[in-house]
Amino acid sequence: MCSNWTVKRSSNASGPSHGTLDLAREFLANASDAIAKGKLAGQTGQIFVDFDATKLSVENGGKVMPVKKGEDGLYIPERNFTELRSGDNFTDHCVGAGMNGFGGKLGCIFADELRVECGDTESRYTQTWYDNRTRTTGPQIEPDSGPGFVSIAWKPSWRSSAAIWNPLWAIFRWRA
Repeated sequence: MCSNWTVKRSSNASGPSHGTLDLAREFLANASDAIAKGKLAGQTGQIFVDFDATKLSVENGGKVMPVKKGEDGLYIPERNFTELRSGDNFTDHCVGAGMNGFGGKLGCIFADELRVECGDTESRYTQTWYDNRTRTTGPQIEPDSGPGFVSIAWKPSWRSSAAIWNPLWAIFRWRA
């Protein structure tokens, strides 16, 4: 068992289809990748998971995304969570899951709401997307000297038609 995980089940939830489970696992894999990359850099971190009938929240420490604009003019967290085929796992030497640049971005596309917060010990980035990525609050940047982290809160767009969250709960318990 991995001691870096804390899992909290908020209620008797009813929830996801197979696709929802795959997208939820992708958010977990992203958090796990950040912990693995952080360990390679001598950092430690934990993963905190919370979910109920409508929302999955995942927060992690470890290696975090810098809160700055990339060459394309987008903030790095915005690009990494919304722009297909973007990220840093496009080499044969990637750590963890995924090499195709879709991952959590599909979670954003198939969401009523996706809120991303991250801090890099200098700045805090917050942005929320709504209605399958058709509306956004825009990036909000504030000074922050706290520890680095990445946090997502995801409300899948088809949650009301899905069966039960129990398979997801079992995955989290197994991973913890």
